[in-house]
Amino acid sequence: MRNWQPSVTCQSLCKCYPAQALQVYGFQIQYEDKTAAGQADISGFFAIRDYYDKRRISIFHRESENPSRINFTAGAGEVNVVCPLRGILYGNLVFEYDLAIKSTHGRGGMPQLGCCMEGAALYEVGEKTVPYSGSHKIIHAEIPVDGGKRMYLKFVRFNKAIEAQVTIEPSIGSEFCLVARMGDIADEIQLFNGKFVAAPDQETQFVLVVPFDEILELKFTNPSTTGKSPEQIYTYYSFYHGRSRQTVKLAYGLKICMEIKWSRM
Repeated sequence: MRNWQPSVTCQSLCKCYPAQALQVYGFQIQYEDKTAAGQADISGFFAIRDYYDKRRISIFHRESENPSRINFTAGAGEVNVVCPLRGILYGNLVFEYDLAIKSTHGRGGMPQLGCCMEGAALYEVGEKTVPYSGSHKIIHAEIPVDGGKRMYLKFVRFNKAIEAQVTIEPSIGSEFCLVARMGDIADEIQLFNGKFVAAPDQETQFVLVVPFDEILELKFTNPSTTGKSPEQIYTYYSFYHGRSRQTVKLAYGLKICMEIKWSRM
């Protein structure tokens, strides 16, 4: 069974259930050698399985022909995660990964061609808490890897969560940065940054876990602007189901169609 809150009755007389769910906020790889610095290409996948249907929920996936570039400083590098196809329910999780890292240049303990991190790890829920009590909670998961490497995941657990599916329809050549912020969490999640060229690795649909009856904030900026780019922020209040569609008109003449669909998990 899902980790549901007792049902509530919507205005349309349907029964809806918020759930305890996790939003991924960060994925970092660290080396034992803290002097390691430089750039590396990473490919492969990192996926999570929860207890609902036990299918893989991918938060990173790149083919070897199209790797992602990451920067390492003091032995640590932040990996750009993708939004999964659905929210991750709170509970015991299984992490599965098969990642290849190739150093482009650098010094120290940077990996060379053929370095691979492959395996699985179990994350178990610690102390049992009263369901749906309190506010959000930040959770860190650490995964030791052979060779002195470690992977770190940062989640936020929302006690009463629903899903927001954000779809954008930019025109070819549009350049913008889009980040999201949920509830009273100060951290932002980058959804898109750069020029849209309709490449296979450019996501235009994002599933976010949002606390029920709180805000989802979407912020657009122009990454090509010298200095501080003007921000345009659109705020939405979450609810169990519905749809909102609008054309976003940015200050520098760009128009982007955007749609948000709300649903329970």
